Amino acid sequence: MRSAIPITIILISTLLITLNITSISCQQPPIISEISGENIQLIVNDLTSFQTRRAGTVECNISAEYIYTYLSSINVSASYEYFTTPTGVLINVIGDIPGLDQRGRYVVIGAHYDSISHSGNAPGAVDNAAAIAVIMEIARVLSNHSLPRSVKLLFFSGEEIGRYGSLNWVNKHSDMRANLTATLILDMIAYGDSLIVDYNSLSKPLADYIFEKTSFKNYMSIEENSYLSDHQSFWSASIPTVLIHQNNPLDYPYYHTSEDTVDKVNFNLVFLTAQFTLEAVYFLATDPDVENIYYKANLIYPIIIIVLPIVSLTGLGLIIKFKFSRREIENCSNHRRL
Repeated sequence: MRSAIPITIILISTLLITLNITSISCQQPPIISEISGENIQLIVNDLTSFQTRRAGTVECNISAEYIYTYLSSINVSASYEYFTTPTGVLINVIGDIPGLDQRGRYVVIGAHYDSISHSGNAPGAVDNAAAIAVIMEIARVLSNHSLPRSVKLLFFSGEEIGRYGSLNWVNKHSDMRANLTATLILDMIAYGDSLIVDYNSLSKPLADYIFEKTSFKNYMSIEENSYLSDHQSFWSASIPTVLIHQNNPLDYPYYHTSEDTVDKVNFNLVFLTAQFTLEAVYFLATDPDVENIYYKANLIYPIIIIVLPIVSLTGLGLIIKFKFSRREIENCSNHRRL
């Protein structure tokens, strides 16, 4: 009978430890309390006050300048990237928040700032000023913190006419892909009362990770969907990326119309989206083992074998190197544009 006593103690101790770990994992990082709903609303009001942000217009370029100036005002390094399209020269705005990781690992948050309308002006409040405001507010919060991984903020032009901005960035910066931990794209996050995180086969481990780590499960779900937005540019380059959007975005009655105005925005949902996205970015930028999620998921990676002959004092030999290459993603041509 005496031997049962230490066993009972061990079991109780194990249970207590398990409960402790569970409660810790469910805690929100304090950083998300720094999100200001008032700041977000002010930015949405400013962006929609330009009346339209059609790609290539003066108003769209003024919007780019507005984003650039805001980033600079909160001490975030900002830059323009110009690129040529059939519409003319368009502008991406890039923000950089450096991390402490010497390996140069980084996380991307992106959204398109251009808008479109079937007729009349294109104020684009839900599509996509609210998402831009969320990223700008996240930039403000992160500018006051030092995280292990860097965070890159991408504001794309030309999404509504062919994803030109995101395609240009992905193609121009192919040398940076090796250090890119994850990409989160936001598009139409301001109508209704819930969020969807879209993934494909390559990015499902990322979506699962975000769902498990974040604390907004009552407001979001993960799905394998085929909406057409800037995430597709990253998928085509085999970069793990998720799209965050409102539920059934194409059911939005003011989609691509001049009536997509501020009064249609559910700022409660936008505020939750900002907190949720910041929480996801925080974990992606601080978790030392986050890159392992892709390997734990048993993804298939083609192996390139490189054989190099060498000559030494002891004779002829070979060096064999193994290079892992991310698999290509299926063609994404028939999808619904946001």
